[in-house]
Amino acid sequence: MDAAVGSTVLAIPAEMAVMRDSTALTDVRAHVEPDLVLLPGPDRRPQAVARARQVFEGPVIHPPLGGADGAVQHHAVGDASIVSVQRATALSKAASTVAEIHADAPNRPVILVCDDVGVSVDQTTLEASLDHADALADVVPAGRSRVTILTGRLPAEYDRCWVLDRADGTIRDVREPSAIRLDDDRSENEGSTTVSLRLRGVGSIDDYGDSGTVVTMRLGHDTPQEYAGDDATDGTGVADHWPIRSVDSIGSDAFGIRAVDGVGPKTAQALVDRDVRSRADLLETPISELTALPGIGASAADRMRQHARVIETGEPCRVTEEPLPGSGDADPPLCLDIETDGLSPSIIWQIGVYDPATDNYRAFVERRDPSDPGAVVETFVEWLVESQADRTLLTWNGWRFDYKHLGVFTERYAPAYRDSWGSLAKRDLYRWAVTDGNAVLPGRTNKLTAVAEALGYERAGTGLDGATTAAAYSRFVRTGEPLDWDRHERYCEDDCRALWSIYDALMDAPIAAQDCDRTPASQTGLGDFT
Repeated sequence: MDAAVGSTVLAIPAEMAVMRDSTALTDVRAHVEPDLVLLPGPDRRPQAVARARQVFEGPVIHPPLGGADGAVQHHAVGDASIVSVQRATALSKAASTVAEIHADAPNRPVILVCDDVGVSVDQTTLEASLDHADALADVVPAGRSRVTILTGRLPAEYDRCWVLDRADGTIRDVREPSAIRLDDDRSENEGSTTVSLRLRGVGSIDDYGDSGTVVTMRLGHDTPQEYAGDDATDGTGVADHWPIRSVDSIGSDAFGIRAVDGVGPKTAQALVDRDVRSRADLLETPISELTALPGIGASAADRMRQHARVIETGEPCRVTEEPLPGSGDADPPLCLDIETDGLSPSIIWQIGVYDPATDNYRAFVERRDPSDPGAVVETFVEWLVESQADRTLLTWNGWRFDYKHLGVFTERYAPAYRDSWGSLAKRDLYRWAVTDGNAVLPGRTNKLTAVAEALGYERAGTGLDGATTAAAYSRFVRTGEPLDWDRHERYCEDDCRALWSIYDALMDAPIAAQDCDRTPASQTGLGDFT
């Protein structure tokens, strides 16, 4: 991959590499073309490394195994260096490696991988401590203020900055990454008294159950003046930024045959035992053979085949004749998305609306006075009531977020429009398709971006996500530092247009009873799909 457009590091659980459904790895490779593959520990799994190296072209590192160069390995990935440490006892050697990198290339960011690093909690005092903090503080050389650390001992959702005393590793603070400011970095670097370690987990997330977690990390730079917590210079011209631009986590059961609805671990093993190892194999297997397996009836087998075909073709399938939300209206629904400062918002600072009828997008954004949490909502609802009262609003999972918070903010800050807001037609495409079971969708998950991209929608490439935009606006509220407003508006617009792309695809999607369970005769073995 061209380093100029960013590089990709992929972390996959070792269990995924050794499971009998070997197509899962090739499926991951088709989804992500990584520059480097990481198999986190802490357990030592040489068989997983051997299997992964057969599938992926780039370097495959498994820290507990070490490498040809011993306990510490160094790989260049794009404009960053990844230093892998076999065990914590080798951190002093890692410190020498990082010092050499810094001496040769002061601007080069470093990612340290060590699965012995974790967080311990004293059950009596409930105080948290960072394992091997003193050795980790030594890894950050003079003239540098920060290093990113990856560890398989923590789940992929873990992301915190530990501020340590440079001399002895004493913990000074634990912060959200967005709280690390440019001024902090300058003082740290000039005084050389503290270092900041951004600790990111790449282990499995408990909510993903038995499947493990596949983590995709995009490396690269962002906008320095806006993302001081991610890409600031240290005041001396050294680009001492956090090198990981974005992180995406997904259960490993989104790949291979486990990606098919209804295929859990036991069913997957039963299918593999019958030599059904991929979704293509599943589509070639007669219904009679599938229903012979324990726990699979005719309707479950039909559903499995429908979903396998949708994933393989990237084309959605409607499984009921229930009309799409708002499809009977004179005009198509207005696609809506909101941005807040967090999951429990104190402000709705951006509301985006895309009108497919005119191909126009309208943004309501609070750029000047974040102390007024209701201004954007009141302006938006007033516009709706005055000029769009007969239109249906459409969201993706809006009843759990967008509509929920818009209702609360309207009640609280624009009570004059409470009844008008309540009378507007509000529909949720996610609920219609997924919750109510009216369609089978492609995509590794049912997230808006995953489904839209699987349908061929090309994202605007802002590099943002909901958490990033929330953190950026929170910084604006705290510090007054402006955002790249155009970029954040493009992100919200992109979500609105992605929503419409899914709706548009579903309008043209076949209904299962007519098409999805009929297979062309030229495809051997599929004629019995009834």
